[in-house]
Amino acid sequence: MTMKTIAELAQVSPATVSRTFHSPHLVDAKTRNLIMSIAEEHQYVYNATAANLSRKQSTIIGVLLPHANRSFFGTSLIAIQDKAQENGYAVIIGNTKYDKNTEKLLIEQFMQHQVAGMILTGCHPDNEDYIHDLIDKGTPCVFTWETFRNGNFSYVGFDNHSAAFKMTEYLIGLGHRRIGLLIGPYFKSSRISARFEGYKAALKKHNIAFDQSIVITRVPSLIEGREATKSLVGLSDRPTAIFAASDSLAIGALTAVKDKGLKVPEDISIAGFDNVEFASHCDPPLTTVQVPAMDMGHRAMETLLDIIGSGVDKVRRYDLETDLIIRDSCLPLQLSIKRGGNQKT
Repeated sequence: MTMKTIAELAQVSPATVSRTFHSPHLVDAKTRNLIMSIAEEHQYVYNATAANLSRKQSTIIGVLLPHANRSFFGTSLIAIQDKAQENGYAVIIGNTKYDKNTEKLLIEQFMQHQVAGMILTGCHPDNEDYIHDLIDKGTPCVFTWETFRNGNFSYVGFDNHSAAFKMTEYLIGLGHRRIGLLIGPYFKSSRISARFEGYKAALKKHNIAFDQSIVITRVPSLIEGREATKSLVGLSDRPTAIFAASDSLAIGALTAVKDKGLKVPEDISIAGFDNVEFASHCDPPLTTVQVPAMDMGHRAMETLLDIIGSGVDKVRRYDLETDLIIRDSCLPLQLSIKRGGNQKT
């Protein structure tokens, strides 16, 4: 079975059959469904690699993530993949693990595979110049999950500094002044660094001294959040509230507080960041920051396709909104004290 045979059976041109496989959005639905039905009936497998070589145009998109197994990044990844498939593109994924050398190696491998473009969930600060050069040389790139004010980076993101500032200020507004912070490796990511700076800016605005001893840096995961929180609640002057700059860390923190025989929010208020699907099903339901993960994925892919299709290197920037999702894991400090909370154990 060949494309020519499928074309004869469908009574269309071979070019239409080819377009159905590499750019299905350009073929009307009735014709596309007929061609795909014939191909499936005859077990025809499209050779995308050969087609890319003959057309001298790639249909592969490279996507870089810190950790693809994190639910918050996974939501964006699903959106990217769906939009890519709608337009005849395939997605390959690289996990940087927040390591600058791994990140650069993955980008080099993407380039060796002649990807049509890349979507990057931020980047290590040491690799920014390298990526700038790639863009200047014509490689379409779109960043997501953060924003850039300088240079030639196109992005679909949100203000991490502002989001972290708002959550910290919310806790301060509840009367908390000793607020612990659980955060990812902020020295390896400008996105995480912005959240760290947002936390500190809120403290400064309200004349609260920054205390490095109640800031713990861990790669976001449930177990890391639990272990880090054990250290905080073990302090003689433990925090009355904990802001975890990732829901994975926050949910781990909930477990650690309960393990110590304490209660959330009566003894310690806990707030997260991301609003992952299970945040509303925690006990108690988690107060957190709503991040537009699905929208970012869709828009990032649409933006990349626009850059690829137009061939115009104009910088495209989209700033999305975040919201505080107030649930039951935080209490005003005075109300907590009245309920008998915040007693040292």
